[in-house]
Amino acid sequence: MQVVATIAAAALGAGVGMLMPLPTYRLSVAADSDPAGNCPHCQASLPAGLRGWIGHGTCTSCGSPLTSPPWHFVAVTALAFALLGWSLPHRIPAEVLLLAAWLVLTGTGIWLAAIDLHVQRLPTKIITATAAACGLLIAAAALVSDRLGLAATASSAALVLGLAYLTLALLAPGQLGVGDVRLAALCGLLLGTHGWGAVVLGAALPWLLSSIVAGALLSTGRVRRGALIPFGPYLIVGTLLAGIITGLGAAGY
Repeated sequence: MQVVATIAAAALGAGVGMLMPLPTYRLSVAADSDPAGNCPHCQASLPAGLRGWIGHGTCTSCGSPLTSPPWHFVAVTALAFALLGWSLPHRIPAEVLLLAAWLVLTGTGIWLAAIDLHVQRLPTKIITATAAACGLLIAAAALVSDRLGLAATASSAALVLGLAYLTLALLAPGQLGVGDVRLAALCGLLLGTHGWGAVVLGAALPWLLSSIVAGALLSTGRVRRGALIPFGPYLIVGTLLAGIITGLGAAGY
């Protein structure tokens, strides 16, 4: 059953990843700007309607890539989904609902991370929609399992991480953005479903990962000291690692 769930999750992740390139390019714009509507290479207009949002991320006129190669999105999303399908329990309806919430966060989280890497922005609408979807799934899991404390812990964790990041953003203006604060609260919502140990681990890992990467970039001259590095990807990766680690622990691996 574990193998089937892992393979199914990987296949779902690959499908989700295939849908990401074009929306990533179109939303990698400055705040309050309209979505990108032209190819940056030949300036041809992107297709209207749904066709302008679903595709492989290449211009239909000149064939140039609009963003990272599609297989990057497919590989990363499939791997992340597979790890969650393997590590998180899914024996009863409540566990399936929680796994679904984690998959929602993962899919949109990878999308958000890609946008943040391109333009250092985390679109509010995506975070809000993801929070609503995850919140509903967590509430449903709490109801079907008669564990209302699950929803309370998740909500409390979201509040704690959100306030912690808001405090950091106010103390160090320019280092963290409002999008990072919102994303931290969203990550706290999911981490709270695994208990406060997962919240602490998920709060620490992004800073550890960003410190390691920043040190490597500085030592190789890829960035200069004081350069702003998007923090959204580290929040997502740290949260997923914490979820996977604590999920394995709960499953007894």
